[in-house]
Amino acid sequence: MQVVANSYTLITDAAAVTATLTDLCSQGEPVLLRTLADGRGHHVMLTEIRDEPSRLVWQRADAAHAMPVAAGDMLQLEARRRAGHLVSSAMRCDLVSPDARAGRFELRTRLPMRLTLRHARHDWRARVVPGEMTVQARLTRPQAPAVEATLVDLSVGGCRLELAPQSPPIAPDEWVNLRLVFPNGDQTLFGARVGDVAAHAGARLQAGLIFADLSDEQARRLWFLTCEIDREAERRQHNRDELRPLAPSRLFQSPAL
Repeated sequence: MQVVANSYTLITDAAAVTATLTDLCSQGEPVLLRTLADGRGHHVMLTEIRDEPSRLVWQRADAAHAMPVAAGDMLQLEARRRAGHLVSSAMRCDLVSPDARAGRFELRTRLPMRLTLRHARHDWRARVVPGEMTVQARLTRPQAPAVEATLVDLSVGGCRLELAPQSPPIAPDEWVNLRLVFPNGDQTLFGARVGDVAAHAGARLQAGLIFADLSDEQARRLWFLTCEIDREAERRQHNRDELRPLAPSRLFQSPAL
């Protein structure tokens, strides 16, 4: 079957939802659970699917970070899949069970009514909304001037930047440090290699970067940032019912005075 890049598959059949989540559980990889009330994301692992009653059991993936989730909270799953990006409908948290002795933090949710799989040929890229969402970028390299840019899109594998007018030249295969700066002041640094530099719409230069030598923490951070950009872009462009409860992403709010 040919899949159109960035197309969608809606999974509503209960057996298909369970089968998809069972496959996700077997992968044993961290995913993101987002609290719908405030938009916060939490790295967790799906550890068990129970039949009677139908429940999902989640365990915190990073014990070093707090997880302010309470029974009754509405949560949304976001996960990387081979075919793209998996997003669930809202799931109610029924139980939170911290175990300080075992260093575990477990919670249980109901199964979602539906899953949406956003297909992509490569890593799913979250695109900022031009004129509404601005992420500043700065490329630094040894013995060469820094390059200022803005983020066009982001994925766990790389990103695309629009270079500022009259930027110092930069060439494919150069190794750089990329610093992303969000409107709330949040900054993150990644190592990358320049994949291509080309003129795009309006004859402005854009550079494609490929991330390299990422730590596990950096990879999780990239996934979180990609999800945040995608969620905020969806929130700004659409009025779908499931997006209305979402609070604006903190990354795109001005810092408190």
